[in-house]
Amino acid sequence: DFHQGYVLESIYEISRVLDIKNPQWEYALSNGLKFYIEKQFHTEGWSFWRLPKIYPVEIHNQSQGIITLLKLKAYHPKANDFAREIAEWTTKNMQGKDGHFYYQKFETHTHKISYMRWSQAWMFLALTNLTLDKNE
Repeated sequence: DFHQGYVLESIYEISRVLDIKNPQWEYALSNGLKFYIEKQFHTEGWSFWRLPKIYPVEIHNQSQGIITLLKLKAYHPKANDFAREIAEWTTKNMQGKDGHFYYQKFETHTHKISYMRWSQAWMFLALTNLTLDKNE
């Protein structure tokens, strides 16, 4: 779930801020990101709830995936492109006509309540990061 992305970002930020050049940390980031992409997301760009449980697809997991993959794109060759795939799937499947993002998508129904902090703020941050990355 989103905690995996947060943990990877934390390791990355600690090593960056403290200027730690440790091969074990680099290895952990590469392998952790590989697991995150290959085991915690469907190839179409939707996140699994909490392994081994698939549903619900939660907006925070989606947004965290975009944020984490963009930040750690140097550690996986498909990270940048997959962040964009996650964003595309999310806007097609979890965004209402009025622009708000849904909270959770189940196999049989969608929880469409608009939570400012949980749904909207995280997707705003993720899409902002995606836009800034495109402009670099």
